[in-house]
Amino acid sequence: MGNAPLRTYATSQIIKFYQRLKLGSENSLVQDVFKAICENSFNPFSRFLSLLDDCKVKLPNPRERKSIKTQTQKSIAALLDMMYDHWDQEILLNKKLQIFNIVKDSHDPDFYIFNIDDRYARKYIASMRLSTHPLRIEVGRYNRTLRENRLCQFCNMNEIEDELHFITSCTLYSDYREILYQELNDLGNPMWLGCNSNEKKLCYLLQPKDMHTSKLIMKYIRSCLDYRNNQTQLVYN
Repeated sequence: MGNAPLRTYATSQIIKFYQRLKLGSENSLVQDVFKAICENSFNPFSRFLSLLDDCKVKLPNPRERKSIKTQTQKSIAALLDMMYDHWDQEILLNKKLQIFNIVKDSHDPDFYIFNIDDRYARKYIASMRLSTHPLRIEVGRYNRTLRENRLCQFCNMNEIEDELHFITSCTLYSDYREILYQELNDLGNPMWLGCNSNEKKLCYLLQPKDMHTSKLIMKYIRSCLDYRNNQTQLVYN
């Protein structure tokens, strides 16, 4: 579900690209290639057009050039509305995506996806948002441990080791957390300074809106996961 915003963005771009091809000059090389592709037995547009047909989304008539832009926008909007409705329902039904449902405040791709080049850095925020991490709240799903028994084994707080506990309260990472909070306080963002509960802090930390904050949070999550991994090895070795 995490890549749904990217899929919807890509779909809207395909509609625009398809319409530009259909509106091309009849005598252009691009138009000749487009016609040859459409007449080929393996037509890459066939599946896309079938999807639009299933969703009852009609593409604008390329002959009506005066209204083509408006009609294209309406087609894209109709398709995205359908995809967003399906997406919202899936998130509500999937217990694994509870954190994602809390922190995701729009259907658009988040800032860190397009603005952080280091894919290994991006994965740390994504892992917390989508529950693809080694915390007991997630591991317990696979070994069928009751949710209330998925307690953190690295502190004495007697709390479930979920994303909220890991990021905002576990005492194992107090030193890392103190550094992060001080750096965020120094930035002086009113949204951060207004976070008066751990729940609000979690939402802020997992939906960064600027480059510097994104890098600070990624560094924090990576450091905590690495430290947790080291402690786990010490326990079992």
